[in-house]
Amino acid sequence: MILAIRHKMTGLTAVALGCAALLGAPALAQEFPDQPITMVVPAGTGGSNDRAARLISGFLSEELGQPISVINRPGGGNLLGHLYFQQQPADGYTILRTTAIPYMTVNMLVQGAEFDITDFKPINLGDIDTSVIAVAEDSEFATIDDLLAEIRENPGTVSIGVQPTSADMINFLIFLEALGLSEDDVRVVTFDSGGPVRNGIAGAQFDAGVIGERGLRPMAEQVNTLMVFAAEPLDVWDAPAVREVTEAEGVADYPNILSGSVRGYFVHGNLEEEYPERYQRLVDAFKAVSESEEAIAAHNEQQITIDWYGPEESTEIMLREHENLTNPEYLNVLKPE
Repeated sequence: MILAIRHKMTGLTAVALGCAALLGAPALAQEFPDQPITMVVPAGTGGSNDRAARLISGFLSEELGQPISVINRPGGGNLLGHLYFQQQPADGYTILRTTAIPYMTVNMLVQGAEFDITDFKPINLGDIDTSVIAVAEDSEFATIDDLLAEIRENPGTVSIGVQPTSADMINFLIFLEALGLSEDDVRVVTFDSGGPVRNGIAGAQFDAGVIGERGLRPMAEQVNTLMVFAAEPLDVWDAPAVREVTEAEGVADYPNILSGSVRGYFVHGNLEEEYPERYQRLVDAFKAVSESEEAIAAHNEQQITIDWYGPEESTEIMLREHENLTNPEYLNVLKPE
């Protein structure tokens, strides 16, 4: 009788423990992530950040074992998307793919955003672009000299496609100023992401566009690059560097050239402190994907950078470029009168 009771109790205990394993799971630590992840892109579809986010999300989803949805929150030079990201719980379930520099700096110092650069923690920030001036392949403007001549002869008629408050916009305005011209001498057409600018260049929707050159590479046969904002010409484009052009124009001391758009993947600034295991899990996943031969091949096919720099070096890049951008010669060209 005693043995029977003990046997019955043992069976009940096993059932109870089994139920606890199922129903009492919240009391146990769940492996991160145990629910879908969102990747925020603070720009419209088709741009460099959107394309990169959608491409890597498939590989990350496989690595993390959870689906990753990409959502676009364009507007205000990335400001609306950055604010949206900061409003989400800092629990590792929301990732940001963005152009950190110049947008975060401009958001704070020009647009008055009440966040700090350190509120964004880069996981990998290795995509640095170079601004160029480009036109459609069959454009009447075959050289940068042709474009400048038209701007001078018919002020306010030449249309320029560009993203507002971007590195491209800053470089272009400084270029005009160095030549004794201003934004009033052209007709600026603005877009919230790079995709429409690139498509507009190729489709001759405006006379010329200023954009990062990496995204133009897949459409190289549809566009003609007139000038690059770099210290030296780039091998991939048959176009002069900005200082070659300004020196020929008689400008002896051209201002510093702003580094192109600096892009990458971010989590909330306090995630590492609040959830160190989750933070490390995301870092490991991004590293694994960035070093995956399959992911590298897929990114190379779309000419999207996937080099691995890691959080420490990425943070150094971000803070250095942020500090450089605080130079008044850059920001003053974007500030309202």
